[in-house]
Amino acid sequence: MTNGESGYWNVWWSLAVLSALVGVMAVLLEYLGIIRDLGLVIGVVSTALTVLFGLTASTRTAVSSLKNEIVPGLERIERVLIERLPSRPSL
Repeated sequence: MTNGESGYWNVWWSLAVLSALVGVMAVLLEYLGIIRDLGLVIGVVSTALTVLFGLTASTRTAVSSLKNEIVPGLERIERVLIERLPSRPSL
């Protein structure tokens, strides 16, 4: 659940997994007749939260990896421009 080189924990993936587990437990308890109609409500809410948290997590992961790819490229372009462009004349 960490993001490659950066090593931070993406809490949104954790929330997506936890809400999915709550949904599975709700369905199981409803099937066993323990929580009855409340299981249906919990299942629907946990499914919606799983989708929401999953979309948020994937977006954050994609933006982080995109940033890790773009920044080195921009730094290379900056170095080339500094080397090739003439320096400013002193005033």
